[in-house]
Amino acid sequence: MQWAVKVNSVGDEVISLAEAKLHLRVDHNTEDDLISDLITAAREHVEKYLNLAVVEKSLTLYLDAFPSGNVIELPYSNLIGIDSVKYRDGSGALQTWDPSNYTEDTASNPGRLIKAYNVSWPNTLGHPQAVEITYTAGYGGSPPEVPHPIIAAMKLVIGDLYEHREAVKDTQSYVNPTVDRLLNFYRVGLGI
Repeated sequence: MQWAVKVNSVGDEVISLAEAKLHLRVDHNTEDDLISDLITAAREHVEKYLNLAVVEKSLTLYLDAFPSGNVIELPYSNLIGIDSVKYRDGSGALQTWDPSNYTEDTASNPGRLIKAYNVSWPNTLGHPQAVEITYTAGYGGSPPEVPHPIIAAMKLVIGDLYEHREAVKDTQSYVNPTVDRLLNFYRVGLGI
């Protein structure tokens, strides 16, 4: 099944500029923009590695059709809640599916949308991205309740990127065994 995820909005970073500067032992302001960018790059790297939203964000999952089974796994989700389920009906009109037709599983990772008992998925227009599921994911709380190993891994990535800013240009190929060991327990598989 084809799917795509769009990030609609992203909350505040879980590591502040002050925390990153303390970790880097930087006591001046001349590189604040660089360090802020490294905080975001480290978080994005960790989220891609984990298949999990670290910061609270709004996402929309697009599917070409509803699945044959009863469950839809929601990518990058440490699911907080499902905001809406919309689909294009046979005439192409966008419809909102009533929330009584499904439940949200916020205890599992990835989070899941589960079709209610004795309910059928709606018929959709045979068109790409006929289903839109908008949801909120990430670690909740104020401040967010991000596990300490994830924060530690992000700080290590920030430190590596800061120290080797000219050598490491691509966080996709970034490898640090300590970061991997810190994160592996939280890594989520995804089988939409």
